[in-house]
Amino acid sequence: ATMFGGFVFPFFAALYYWYPKMTGRMYKESLGKLHFWLMTPGFWVMSFGQMSVGILGMRRRIADYDPLLGIERTHVLITLAALVIGWSVLIMVYNFISSARTQEVAARNPWRSRSPEWQIPSPAPEFNYDVPFEVVGDPYDYGLADAAYIQMTPAVSGD
Repeated sequence: ATMFGGFVFPFFAALYYWYPKMTGRMYKESLGKLHFWLMTPGFWVMSFGQMSVGILGMRRRIADYDPLLGIERTHVLITLAALVIGWSVLIMVYNFISSARTQEVAARNPWRSRSPEWQIPSPAPEFNYDVPFEVVGDPYDYGLADAAYIQMTPAVSGD
């Protein structure tokens, strides 16, 4: 459960963040929200269920458990939670595959990010930048008049 929470959730978050840049299309936000609202409670039930049976005395990697522990119903609940997580992942896969073919073209910068990778078209061209860019400001200067983070054209030297 720790590996799932520590690696799978951030991986899925990265997929949702980078999907427009990778495919050039937006995904269906409603299916993304459904994925989140199925996977998150499923993860909580699965994780807390595993923690509770561990506290009750269930050890890892043994063939059978003492029926007197009374953990069979909790195991059924954990299994159902894992199935909910599995269904939510299938929803995400369906969302990404169907959106790659049918959704509208993504805006150049759908998240209004100031970072360099979002200043080029989506999907990114083979050679991302015609010229090297220069970082000239703070990435968090949102809302400041004339604030710039990167300079996409080469600076003119004073020679």
